[in-house]
Amino acid sequence: MFATSRDVAEYFEKQHKHVLDSIDELIEQGVPNFRLTPYVNAQNGQTYRCFEMDRDGFTLLAMGFTGPKALKFKLAYIAAFNEAIERLKEFEKKAAAPAHPLTMSCPASKSRS
Repeated sequence: MFATSRDVAEYFEKQHKHVLDSIDELIEQGVPNFRLTPYVNAQNGQTYRCFEMDRDGFTLLAMGFTGPKALKFKLAYIAAFNEAIERLKEFEKKAAAPAHPLTMSCPASKSRS
């Protein structure tokens, strides 16, 4: 588990019911990254819905949000993605280059008669 819907609501300063609505929409579209984990409110003893999510579920959910914190998350995500692409390009460039260029020549063979 990466986060709960309550964690997300608190961090992004959203009402929990709105976060739940967004999760419901993702689940309806077949996104499997959420697990229902009801909780009991200590003040009134009632049970309420809550979801646990993995990192991919969190990312999908957060990408749908608006507001300053959501924008900050999206920009950081894009920057990290771009950095990963650059690292991959460097890795591929190094992998394509020969480790040690062949500079040795074959010795002339001596024929025996």
